[in-house]
Amino acid sequence: MHEVLESTRPRWYDIPQREGITIETVLELDDTLPVISGIGSEIREALINILFNAVDAIAYKGEKTGFITIKTYKTQSRLVLEVTDSGIGMDEETKRRVFEPFFTTKGKHGSGLGLSMVYGIMQRHGGTVEIESEPGRGTTVRLIFPIKLPSNGEVKRKEPNPLIVIPPLRVLLVDDDIGVRSVIRETLKGFGHSIEEASSGEEALEKFREALAQSSPYQLVITDLGMPGIGGYELVRQVRSIEPTIPVIVLTGWGGDMEVEYADRVLEKPVDLQKLIDTIALVISLKSAR
Repeated sequence: MHEVLESTRPRWYDIPQREGITIETVLELDDTLPVISGIGSEIREALINILFNAVDAIAYKGEKTGFITIKTYKTQSRLVLEVTDSGIGMDEETKRRVFEPFFTTKGKHGSGLGLSMVYGIMQRHGGTVEIESEPGRGTTVRLIFPIKLPSNGEVKRKEPNPLIVIPPLRVLLVDDDIGVRSVIRETLKGFGHSIEEASSGEEALEKFREALAQSSPYQLVITDLGMPGIGGYELVRQVRSIEPTIPVIVLTGWGGDMEVEYADRVLEKPVDLQKLIDTIALVISLKSAR
């Protein structure tokens, strides 16, 4: 829990502070809870998603101070992770639709990594998600885990093709949405990769050139397509003009069946993280075989 809060501090504290909003976090953690088996990266991913939603809800409310309370406790045969915010809250229609894929209340600012993803993670862990919310009175999200997980306590996870083994990579991750970057970064770090981030095409090109000049080039570029300034199309073109063999994966909310010149693969948002891991392994193995 502390690791997640520390790694995401820029998103829930520093950025709101610059906008005149102070967010305080309160931890009420039961240290006597039993340990459950699960996929740590997925549970972190779910918590980060809920935390970022809470930050946005507080910002949308328009007040200068907000609170996020995180609790853990046991009830009968279940373990509960509860996140409560003092944000704008949700009406009944929003609560009914909140688990739908692609549903967002954030308009063009939505990351595509919503509560539908959290719901899927909890299903894979044999758990459930509960939401309590009222307009203007904040939201509580509960992740409810069975203490005894299905399949003899083992969570089944699709692993990358075992025939495709790749070493840790130095990755340049480009997206103007810090929430998207945080989730992907934490996932890739869990597979041993080293991640450098850029929030724009301009920053990405600067880092790409610096890395080459310092003889420590990136081995993979993952970039969003739709960004202000130098967008994904132009970034991919310029990166490939500098280093023609660099593997490039493009992420887009405009449809995964589109093609982007110079890109090795295009993946659709919301990002299926397991598919991203598999795609990285495939792209790197194909490049190595040439």
